[in-house]
Formats: sequence, C-alpha cells, structure tokens
Amino acid sequence: MWKRRLGCGLFLLFFLRQPSALPSDWRQLDTKDLLQEAALAIERLQALNETLTQQAAASEKQSKELAAQLETLTKEKEKLLNDIERLQAALATLQADWTESERMRKALEHTLTSLQASLQSCREEAKKTTRRAGIVGLAVGVGVGMMIGIVSRR
Repeated sequence: MWKRRLGCGLFLLFFLRQPSALPSDWRQLDTKDLLQEAALAIERLQALNETLTQQAAASEKQSKELAAQLETLTKEKEKLLNDIERLQAALATLQADWTESERMRKALEHTLTSLQASLQSCREEAKKTTRRAGIVGLAVGVGVGMMIGIVSRR
C-alpha cells in the first residue's frame, strides 16, 4: 500500500503543474479516481513508448536503406569520375595525335609542293632535252642523209 501512495505522490509531484495543490493528507492519494487516472497515464505512456519504439525501428531501417543508397550512389559517382578521367586522358592523347598529324600534314604538303616544283622543272628539262635531241637527231639525220646522198652519187 505504501508503494501505491509513493507512486501516486511522485506522479502528482512530477505531473501536476501546481505542487501547492497537493493534498496535505497523503491518505487522500489512495482514491480510486487517482489510481485510475494514474493507470490511464501509465497506459498512455506505455502506448507512447511503444509507438516511439516502432518509430525508432522504422527510422533505423530507413537510415540503413538510405546508407545503402548513399553507398551505391557514391560508387556510381566514383565510376563516373574514373570514366571522366579516362576520357580526358584519351582526349589529351587525341589532341597530341591531332597536333602531330597536323605537323606531319604540313611537312607532307611542303614536301609535295617541293616535289611538284621539282617534277615541273624535270618536265621542262626533259622537254628541252627532247627538243635538243630532236634537233640534234634531225641534224644528224640530215647530215647522214647528205653523206649517203653524196656517197651514193659518186
């Protein structure tokens, strides 16, 4: 019985807003209304405690799910960053290759221009040589023909 009185007294002490409203006679605390009120308050607290426990479990589950999603997203982000770095390295290589090919193209163009000029000069030289050879051949032919003509007349 003394435990009930002590429990009700502590209940009233902690949960009533006006401590001066406490009865001076502690035996008045052992009424059925107060006990029912205390039992209802205890039941409400137990229900609230159970609700909070369920919410905490749900929150913990959700937290684990979010942690798993975060880990997955982090891995995807790292993969994308690695892909970006790989693509940047490939781009740098392509740019270097492009620069080298441009340099080689210009060198080849210069060489081709030189070869065309050389070929043109060789063609002109060949034309001159052909003309000279034609003229010399004609002169030799005329000379030989004249000699054959002179020799055959004699």
